[in-house]
Amino acid sequence: MKIKYYIIVLFIFFSSCEYKPVFYSENIKFSIVKFETDGNQKINKNIKKNIIKLGNHPNPNKRFKIKIKSNKSKKVTSKDSSGDPQSYKLSVIVNFQIEDENGEIELGEINKNREYVTNENKFDLKNYEQTIEDNLTIQIANEIILSLYSFKK
Repeated sequence: MKIKYYIIVLFIFFSSCEYKPVFYSENIKFSIVKFETDGNQKINKNIKKNIIKLGNHPNPNKRFKIKIKSNKSKKVTSKDSSGDPQSYKLSVIVNFQIEDENGEIELGEINKNREYVTNENKFDLKNYEQTIEDNLTIQIANEIILSLYSFKK
């Protein structure tokens, strides 16, 4: 009898939990009315694509204007004995400004970087760098989206 009781209690406990994705909320509906970019156009395009995907609700509670300025840098972090690079550090820096319909402004800067080892095949190295850049850009876009969700009410 005790086993049936524990099973019922566990079933009720676990069935009452709701899972919702991080970027899901029925109460937060926003729209991007203006999106200005400056800097690295490829990074800006990826960030804009990821933000617009979630920020074009037909009946928004809030409307935002966003300005972003992006910059990318690649530095050699170590060299071998002959002076050839062995590892690099790729950094993506984005400064952003969010303005709501009441004129309130929130400023921020996001700096993401990743170190990686060089590859003999330059084509594979270029593709790997592109993958790293895309991943860093997605992380930055997600942080900007979180800033939109947590914008002053």
